[in-house]
Amino acid sequence: MANEGHIELLKLGSERWNAWRRERRPKRFRVTPDLYNADLAGKKLDRFDFHGANLGKADLSATSAQKAHFEKAFLEDANLFSAVLTESHFWRAAMAGVDLRRATLTKAVLPMVDLTGANLAEADLRDADLRGASLRGTNLWHADLSGAPFYNA
Repeated sequence: MANEGHIELLKLGSERWNAWRRERRPKRFRVTPDLYNADLAGKKLDRFDFHGANLGKADLSATSAQKAHFEKAFLEDANLFSAVLTESHFWRAAMAGVDLRRATLTKAVLPMVDLTGANLAEADLRDADLRGASLRGTNLWHADLSGAPFYNA
């Protein structure tokens, strides 16, 4: 279950959340945000720093997380149905089994992301960077991959 203190901090907005994250960057103060199984559906999470956060099985459906940072985050089996993730960064994120149906990932940065078994049906991935991403068993039915490099480099 999600850490209730972390959920409450999210409600204070991106400036407060990101300041809290910056304060805890040195190794001795590093805190991994625990948002496992959190209900964040429909929230506005634009520009939030979720670097290394545990968002496994979280409900982020219909969430706006534009220009957010999910580098090295754990998002396995998360629900991102219809989420708006334009220009968000997911470098090396663990996203196996994630539901990204009808999500908007225009210009998202997803290199080296594990999308094994993910559902990207009808997702908008125009100009997204998928270089080196693992797409084994990924559902790309009617996904728009225009201008998206997804070869293994």
